[in-house]
Amino acid sequence: GDGIEKLAGKSTFIGLFLVTALFSNWAEFLMVGPNFGGLSGVVYGLLGYSWIYSALNPQQPALVSNAIIGFMLIWLILGFAEMLPVGMANWAHLGGLLSGMAYALTAQFFKTKKTNGKGI
Repeated sequence: GDGIEKLAGKSTFIGLFLVTALFSNWAEFLMVGPNFGGLSGVVYGLLGYSWIYSALNPQQPALVSNAIIGFMLIWLILGFAEMLPVGMANWAHLGGLLSGMAYALTAQFFKTKKTNGKGI
């Protein structure tokens, strides 16, 4: 989160937190029901944002390593395959990941549009 806040600003970080919390919990609620709780979907959202942000801005240092991204994706797959000995909020993880990725794409789109609108 610290890297996101430093590169994109506090308002982006707060917006990202709120959007990924909303979408990840909503996804889990729709698919499983109301018996869950936690912020792991937000963690996946932050990772998804970091992954896409770094891919769209290769000139800047990566926010998260490829090894962490790989681990995150493997963990997500293992969770859905029910190969882990613990119950996980898989839909919250997926909802967080996708909403974090979408947030990064949207932010980049508006950043590019704003820059192009100024004639730069």
